[in-house]
Amino acid sequence: MGLQEINSSSQKRPLLNLTSTVIMVIQDSTQATSELQTQKIQQKFRHNFIFHYTIGIGGFGNVWKVESKKTRMIYAMKELKKTKILAKKSVKSVMNEKQLLQKLKNPFIINMVGSFQDKDHLYLILDYLSGGDLRYHLLLNKTFREEQIKFFVACMILGLEYTNSYQVIHRDLKPENLVLDCKGYLKITDFGIARYYKNDNSNETSGTPGYMAPEIILKQNYNYCVDYYAIGVICYEMITGKRPYLGRTKKEIRDEMLGKQAQLNAKEYLQYSFNLIEFTNKLLLRKQQNRLGLLEWDQGTKESQTILVISMGQISEQNNDCSISTQIRRQDQGLLKNQ
Repeated sequence: MGLQEINSSSQKRPLLNLTSTVIMVIQDSTQATSELQTQKIQQKFRHNFIFHYTIGIGGFGNVWKVESKKTRMIYAMKELKKTKILAKKSVKSVMNEKQLLQKLKNPFIINMVGSFQDKDHLYLILDYLSGGDLRYHLLLNKTFREEQIKFFVACMILGLEYTNSYQVIHRDLKPENLVLDCKGYLKITDFGIARYYKNDNSNETSGTPGYMAPEIILKQNYNYCVDYYAIGVICYEMITGKRPYLGRTKKEIRDEMLGKQAQLNAKEYLQYSFNLIEFTNKLLLRKQQNRLGLLEWDQGTKESQTILVISMGQISEQNNDCSISTQIRRQDQGLLKNQ
């Protein structure tokens, strides 16, 4: 195909070759910046906010829906208890997420708009995303239609393209860390174990076993392709309702992964195009050098491809039809409050 993997020193933007269907991201950086709703906020104390209710519970504390008393803007606030951070020896992880979010700003990732601390807690003020995470919608819908899958994949690629351009590997892409806004647009969240790329990283094997690429599980050096492997797992899950490799422990998943190459059979999923099945299969390839991911686009094959062009401007302006969007717009904003 004339495509080669981008190495760690390359600063070129990644494009994803879908064999006979290609998602080509057309970036409009000016428009993308204008679409970001988050602004730097000045409130630095807990009493500057109205706490509405808990929208999540994490290992270090609660996540709240809060409202700025000054601007009436709604945010999500992570309230992290310092004693729990110390007890779990997670200072590096928490500070890593804070520092990354201070640097990264994009419409397709969670954005931090401020942070502060008091004697007992560290507070991160983030975009408020009221649409629920992708896991919730998978449990609700089991599977998705092809146009929905392509829409969500486009959102993930736009987010990863941005983070990878800063040489950041997310390492924990999974439905729980993909959250929808009130219009159904997907955002990448939770950068707690994200890391900057480096050549020798075989000893850094954090992640969620069912979504971890083989090279991480096997303690080999890895690159940005691990995030695209996770997209493959998520695509598989949105098509079939289950992950390609199942197991209760990392060892069980590892053994199943080494025992067979997960592949979808297009004849068993006739409601989906061959292109989507092929795309998913090529993301799931165990050898990272063969897997779809960070690839240079070969101009010589461009004319022979069927191209689906998704512009960031179109997505930001909500011109793409996604029935999940319509469904979520009809839901009460207290959806997650009752879970």
